[in-house]
Amino acid sequence: MKGNLNISLFVLFVLLVNGPLHAEIYQWKDAQGRTHYGDALPENDVKDATKHDEVVAPLVIQGSKADSARDRKQADSWYKKRLKQSRKEDKQKVRDDKASARANKSRRKKCARYTKYLNDSKARLKANKKAGVKPRIENKMRIRIEQYERDVDYYC
Repeated sequence: MKGNLNISLFVLFVLLVNGPLHAEIYQWKDAQGRTHYGDALPENDVKDATKHDEVVAPLVIQGSKADSARDRKQADSWYKKRLKQSRKEDKQKVRDDKASARANKSRRKKCARYTKYLNDSKARLKANKKAGVKPRIENKMRIRIEQYERDVDYYC
């Protein structure tokens, strides 16, 4: 009877230990291109979603020397694999950061350019009004100013 109880407890222990060893992690990019991580995907605003299985380090149980050597190899293999994956993710993050920095720099340049165009066009329109320029030219300038305002709103 005591042997059956020990076996039952061992089986219960194994089932409880193996349950939470496997977790799912999702990686996705939102509309702005930012990378996010979570245990569930959001329902909207998702681009380039990938699923990562979280790998848990192998459980090492004290045993014979052959088992110990095998477990050590398995642990080393897991460590090397995880290290390689971590380095790969770090390199990708650096590439993403550089691309984001280039995009932000370009956006700031365009913001400054279109803000200058908008201010110059408004000043020119004001000067033309004082000089009594034809309404047709004034309307064309207003259309151009509206376009510059949209560009400034978009890039700034």
